[in-house]
Parts: sequence; C-alpha cells; structure tokens
Amino acid sequence: MCPVCWINGLIAFLVGMGLFAIDSPFTPFLVFIAVVLTIYAAWKLWQGYKKGKSFNSVQRAHSRNSIKRFTYGLVIGALLTSGMFYMMDKDHHGDHLQSDVRHTH
Repeated sequence: MCPVCWINGLIAFLVGMGLFAIDSPFTPFLVFIAVVLTIYAAWKLWQGYKKGKSFNSVQRAHSRNSIKRFTYGLVIGALLTSGMFYMMDKDHHGDHLQSDVRHTH
C-alpha cells in the first residue's frame, strides 16, 4: 500500500462525501464534483494497492503504520470537532430551554 496514494484517496473520498451533504442551488454541480472526487479516490486507492504489491516487508510495515497514524488523527479530529459543535449547540439550545421554563406560570 502506497501511503501517499491511500491518504490522497481518503481525503478525496471525504471531501466528495462532504459535498453530497450540501444543499444549495448549485447541488447538481456539487453532485458532479462529488462523483468525480469519489471516482478519483477509488482510483488512488487502487493505485496505492497496486504499488504496494512491489513493496518489501519493511516498506509494507512502514506504510501501514503511516496509514494507521493518519486514520487515527482523522478520527480524533472528527471526534473533537463533533464534541465542540455539540457543546456549542447544547449551550445555545440550553439558554432557550431555561428561559422558556422560567416564563411559564
């Protein structure tokens, strides 16, 4: 597994899937870009797999460790970001809920 190809493929896949979640007047264009990025991601992952076949055992071990480290960082970043947004949203909604409770008689 070529780590650079896999990391490029993973990033392109994540950006492509993120574009599917956007709802705007430009949705058909965004869907087109998302499909192109997803196809590119699959191609890069396949290219990385083919390159990795020629690696020796030490190179494979280093490549797997690089991909694991990148994936761990991605997961930790996603969890921290979602935690921050949850805390911000919870605080925002919590103020409204408390003020509604106080005004009822």
